Amino acid sequence: MPSAWRVASWTGEWLRGRSRAGVLCAYVLVGALVSAPLEGQEIALPEEQQVSLYARLLPFDRHLMGRGGDEIVIGVLYQADFRESVRSKDAFLDAAGTLSMIGDVPTRFVMINASGSNGLKEVAAATEIHVLYVAPLRAIDLLGVRSLCEQYQISSITGVPEYVDRGIAVGIGERGGKPEILVNSDTADAIGIDFDSRFLRLVTLR
Repeated sequence: MPSAWRVASWTGEWLRGRSRAGVLCAYVLVGALVSAPLEGQEIALPEEQQVSLYARLLPFDRHLMGRGGDEIVIGVLYQADFRESVRSKDAFLDAAGTLSMIGDVPTRFVMINASGSNGLKEVAAATEIHVLYVAPLRAIDLLGVRSLCEQYQISSITGVPEYVDRGIAVGIGERGGKPEILVNSDTADAIGIDFDSRFLRLVTLR
């Protein structure tokens, strides 16, 4: 399995959300990703905590902040025919007010239905997605998602720890009752994710 960086547990103070703001949602149907078996997996922490963590983590990625321009587009990959995936997508979006800005850059959200009829490749190119949040999925080829993220230099994130071992760049897990950030170093390097020293001081290599 790819190696992973595991961030040391962060305090409850770090988990506090920022003030909420309006979120623009553009719903886009996509798919053509089904090829390799992948059982649905569970998230480790509630979506509200995930969003709070990512609101603080993503600004540390100099690659992302350098290519966002006037806005950062966050795609949310889910499956309309998988109940847990829809629930997770909805919960993530409900909490996404704390991601209305990444650093000083406004965000825009695009819903991506992996059960749809179009290709993620075309949608990624057309909407210029900068970050892809992967909700729980089943029967979806995550290696294909990883390949497209590398091709388009999209920072992939998730709340399902197992997906980090399957090629998603950054995930949120739980250890000892506290949050843990997992980074697939191979994927992060291929995408070009470049965490600055403030973030790296928190990282424990495993």
